[in-house]
Amino acid sequence: MRYVDELEAFYNDVMEHNVCVRKKDLAINGKDLLAIGMKQGKQLGEVLEELYQTVLQEPQCNNKETLLELANKLSFDFSFTP
Repeated sequence: MRYVDELEAFYNDVMEHNVCVRKKDLAINGKDLLAIGMKQGKQLGEVLEELYQTVLQEPQCNNKETLLELANKLSFDFSFTP
């Protein structure tokens, strides 16, 4: 029963603080990245993955403005990857 209580507390904390636990919980998605000029393909997926990893480590970054800013920087970085 203790496990269920801990799980419920975790769930309530996630819901209360809008914590990102899945990629689809990101404040932006692929359509947002396409809208800022990114091309569909592998790079778009890599940028989304990097944004997701960032938000897992820094949940306060999960807002549209911050993520679009990071995406712009990441897309530039990925475009120069050999």
